[in-house]
Amino acid sequence: MRNLGVKNSIESFLRKFELREFDQQDVKLFFVDVRDYSEKSSFAREIGDFIAHPDLKTTGQYFSKLKSIRNQLKSMHERFLQKGTMPKLNAFYTEAEIFECLNNTICLLGFEFDLTHERYYVQRKDFIFCLVGILSTASIKVGECEAPFLVGVSSPHNKLKLYVSVKADGCVPEINLTFPILSTSCCVNPNFAKEFFPWGQTRYFVAERIEKGELIGRKFA
Repeated sequence: MRNLGVKNSIESFLRKFELREFDQQDVKLFFVDVRDYSEKSSFAREIGDFIAHPDLKTTGQYFSKLKSIRNQLKSMHERFLQKGTMPKLNAFYTEAEIFECLNNTICLLGFEFDLTHERYYVQRKDFIFCLVGILSTASIKVGECEAPFLVGVSSPHNKLKLYVSVKADGCVPEINLTFPILSTSCCVNPNFAKEFFPWGQTRYFVAERIEKGELIGRKFA
């Protein structure tokens, strides 16, 4: 690995990951570190690009996928009016794919560390919680439609999710498609859900460690 500073930074993060001492800023820096060493079509590279360019992203896999879906919105709406059904849209990112991609990247960089090991189950939950907080500040632009990423919780288990709402052109009445970005297995406690999502969504939050080592989310309007 050519950049010793990046290597040391990644090593530092992996130690924090193992000890469960990392927070959202650490996860953000980790993605920045591995971004240039990840395959161009990989999830790690895509997420790193969102971090580097959070405002109105107009390139990448997710942009292409969303653009393709948006071009079909009118026909989807007509189908809904005729048959009462809409095609199921799966989340673009999955937790398993994200960790597998990151594992491949750090392995190529010479690190012997398995993020997917069962002993890191809780750490992975914290990592995804931080990742949702990071991506909640991103937005994307398709045509003239500007769409910020939104955070919500699914019922009945209060699991965090990340999604985007995109307006369909030429539909009467006007409709918006809710497109899932990341559905997580992170269950938030009821108090968190009530405080952060009284109307089902909030603009964004930052995940921070408190004195007892617990990871909490601080809300921003």
